Amino acid sequence: MSLGGDPPTSAESTAFQGYKNKGVLSVAAAGNSGDSTLSYPASYPSVVSVAATDQSNTKASFSQFNSEVDIAAPGASVLSTVLTGSIFFGTAGDQAIVLSIMSNSVSPTANIQQKTCLCSVDTCPSTCNGLICIIPRGSVTFEAKGLACQASKGIAAIIYNNAAGFFSGTMSTPTSVTIPVFGTSDSYGVVLVNAHNAGNNVFVDSVGGPYAFYDGTSMATPHVSGVIFLLWNKFSACTSSDILNAVLTTALDLGASGRDNSFGSGLIQYWAAAGYLQQPGRCGAGAAAPVKVPSS
Repeated sequence: MSLGGDPPTSAESTAFQGYKNKGVLSVAAAGNSGDSTLSYPASYPSVVSVAATDQSNTKASFSQFNSEVDIAAPGASVLSTVLTGSIFFGTAGDQAIVLSIMSNSVSPTANIQQKTCLCSVDTCPSTCNGLICIIPRGSVTFEAKGLACQASKGIAAIIYNNAAGFFSGTMSTPTSVTIPVFGTSDSYGVVLVNAHNAGNNVFVDSVGGPYAFYDGTSMATPHVSGVIFLLWNKFSACTSSDILNAVLTTALDLGASGRDNSFGSGLIQYWAAAGYLQQPGRCGAGAAAPVKVPSS
């Protein structure tokens, strides 16, 4: 359930407890207030509460943290099913990156592949000539950042967020910038800066993707629901308690050692949980067919 709020109600709590008693696993988003408040239905004891992590496996800044959080899953810059046509994919060295073209910006007419230069918030050095400008968000408009790159004869500008999460902005109407200007997350900004420091090229595919990226524990929750579904489908003799125990026991421990309020038991891991349930006597009548765990 990618929803939530407060206050709790006794009727709702009783209903979810009834579902649990009948063997149903209810999974819900912990909430996006970034504080320790309780959100419902996630915070009912009978519901699995899901927190969100970012690309660095740290707690997403918006993710609520409290004693009811059970497990964590990726929830920052997650690909959605919302059509936009403004998302572009690429690589920085050997790392994947995701960019969003700024509103009113020109789009690339061909693939972009080139080394990068690092700019300040409002100035790009002359060494950007023929390169891709990497620019931090903040202080001046996106139009001014694009013009700074263009003035230094850069071929495209990528502006990375100065706060957690993905973003896309808007250029002036009409814009005076004739090169593509993209926005991206703070995490991808780190990837881009690291690629620059290593002397690696950045590649941007000229074909924009159709779907938007979103942040939220609502984006993390389907990861957990999906893993639970796959496990239960494979290990059909297991009870809901068996499946939940497996994902909690095998979660990747993050933050403080053991269970904590930010990540619960940790980051959910399908293959680890599948391997755990594969062991004889874990649940029901025994193990399913052997599970081949990927080596990389």
